[in-house]
Amino acid sequence: MNLLTDPDAFFADQARETDWLSPVLLLLATTVVGALTVWVTIQQFFSGLGGAGAVFALAFGIGAAALSPVVVWLVISVWLYAVTAVFDGEGSFWETLRLAGWAFLPALVSSVIGLGATYVALGSIAPPASIQQFGAAQARLQSHELVRLSSAAGVGFTLWQGVLLTYATRHARDVTTKEAAIAASVPILVSVGLTVSSLV
Repeated sequence: MNLLTDPDAFFADQARETDWLSPVLLLLATTVVGALTVWVTIQQFFSGLGGAGAVFALAFGIGAAALSPVVVWLVISVWLYAVTAVFDGEGSFWETLRLAGWAFLPALVSSVIGLGATYVALGSIAPPASIQQFGAAQARLQSHELVRLSSAAGVGFTLWQGVLLTYATRHARDVTTKEAAIAASVPILVSVGLTVSSLV
């Protein structure tokens, strides 16, 4: 698969296509995995509580997890389009949005690893006895060795996503690799910074 071995050639080919289905399915898979992670967490944490609070937390958590990748996709695409406009980029916003969707492959892999780490970690964390203990239980989950390891690995996947975004932007906006890298570096560095700060 050229996306893994030669992203430059992959996005050059994709720029000549009109395939929306594949990147949208990739993004959808990412949202599903994120929603599953929230679901298994809330199911465990609220197993002894039940009631309207559990239903609300489940609905809110899954909704937020499902919407998050879509919002990130849109925001990053707007950013890439706006920054490359400074470099006289010529491609359309929709082309930028379409090709940027392919760059969520690393996010999908990272999400699957995170789901596995969360599922295993929850087995060693006692469910909170009351809603007031939810924050403490969440903190124990986030500090679990496996969860922290998956978050650290996520930094590598984010950097990989930066590489894919660079080539996606290059071919979507017809700019140089350097100009595309400048545009892609900001959201990637912000994401890496947030992950590292959560590990410190």
